[in-house]
Amino acid sequence: MSTTVRHAVSLLALAGALFAVGCSSTQGGQTPVSNSDAPDWVDRPQRAYDDGEGTAIYAVGIAAHNPNPAARRSMAIGRGRAELARTLSTLVQGMVEDYQSTNRDFYEGMDTASSLEMWSEISRQVTDEVLVGSQHVDSWRDPQTNTEYVLMKLEFNNVIAAYREEMSASFRREQTRDRIKGDRDAMEARLDEQLGALRERDAEALIADFLGKLDG
Repeated sequence: MSTTVRHAVSLLALAGALFAVGCSSTQGGQTPVSNSDAPDWVDRPQRAYDDGEGTAIYAVGIAAHNPNPAARRSMAIGRGRAELARTLSTLVQGMVEDYQSTNRDFYEGMDTASSLEMWSEISRQVTDEVLVGSQHVDSWRDPQTNTEYVLMKLEFNNVIAAYREEMSASFRREQTRDRIKGDRDAMEARLDEQLGALRERDAEALIADFLGKLDG
């Protein structure tokens, strides 16, 4: 992928991240919790961890200043899912970019706008499909501030499966639009090679690597 495309895609991801933060303003400037009874995950950075059953992406949703417990919990869960979506969008961008950069021969005729459109379509489809399976695994209310914290979880293997499915679908779409070149079987084979290489790496380090490239 060219420097121009890479820069434009990164800007799109940044814009999406800023939008997500703006939609959940109580999350962005949240100060560390001082209550010693708070679970460890309350102040844990949004990223990926191995919980003993495999690697999963975690996010914390926060809601405050709502006297209705059910509404407060629902708001916190919604914000946790928004955080998962933001991380997932960035992760999928990294995976698509990784595939494109190592298979430039398939994308020689694709311009910047078409690349952005393709990435956005894949990211949206994967996020919509996988986010439905996100789980609310824990919650805690700070009795001092009446702030609700919820821990949301997304299985990394589900992300990989959805990514493969949507990338395969994108091959069909882009060939129909005459925007990519190459035999579809060859593209599928290289996709499986990419996923094989990804699975051989430590998933937690892999996710941190993709997210770090775009955060940095």
